Amino acid sequence: MPECVFCSVSTGKTENHIVGGDDFSIAFLDKNPSTPGHVLVIPRRHVERLDEFSLEELKKYFGFISRVEKAVLEFSGEGSGYDIVNHYRPFIEESEMVKKHLHFHVIPRKFNDKIFMNERIHLSDNEMKGIADMISEKLGLIK
Repeated sequence: MPECVFCSVSTGKTENHIVGGDDFSIAFLDKNPSTPGHVLVIPRRHVERLDEFSLEELKKYFGFISRVEKAVLEFSGEGSGYDIVNHYRPFIEESEMVKKHLHFHVIPRKFNDKIFMNERIHLSDNEMKGIADMISEKLGLIK
């Protein structure tokens, strides 16, 4: 069985646009974003479901997700919002769009956006780096 792509991100084996992390979690830009600033937040260790965490681990994970959502909201600017989404689908084989490593999407939203029309945007590597740097800076200021 091939190594989990998200485990590769958490160990630094895969290059991604990291926006931040702590000893328990890591956040990085989605490679196929719905909107600029679409971030994935994963635990560093491989788990598939929330019930695999202790209460203390849940606090750490959701505390970090909360910090990321504040940074994404600040990045998105006035009049924006966000969605936090998790897709647990054990009945679907792992693929490019389905990962069996717990993760939450933090997706910036604007009024009348077309996010649920299943459209994805294409950003250059430089654009992704710039966005990651901006969110990272904002995340560093949130405690």
